[in-house]
Amino acid sequence: MTAHSLRRRATLLALVLLSACATGGQNGTTPARPRTRTTVHVQNTAFAAYTIYVVTGTDRRRLGVVNPASSADFLIPQGIVIGTTSLRILADPIGSDNVGSTFNIPVTEGDVVTVTIT
Repeated sequence: MTAHSLRRRATLLALVLLSACATGGQNGTTPARPRTRTTVHVQNTAFAAYTIYVVTGTDRRRLGVVNPASSADFLIPQGIVIGTTSLRILADPIGSDNVGSTFNIPVTEGDVVTVTIT
């Protein structure tokens, strides 16, 4: 074998090894697992419709409306629950100023928070 033939084989072997190492996720990393969404289940046994909010610190985000004598499920927007987060659920009756709120609840990604309005 000549020196040129040895260099060529070494180059081919290096390319094969590099391509074998690059079969993982994007840029050679493993793909990230999708984040689990946190939900709020609201059971409304009252005779008024309520607008439901999630509150973290001074940030209040509207989740939606639950009608009288019904229930609804709401997804908490991504970025609010990271790891374990303390939050409150606020229920604002439509046409009234008698707002109700939970205490601070420690919530982890993927939890289902159940609130009953009576």
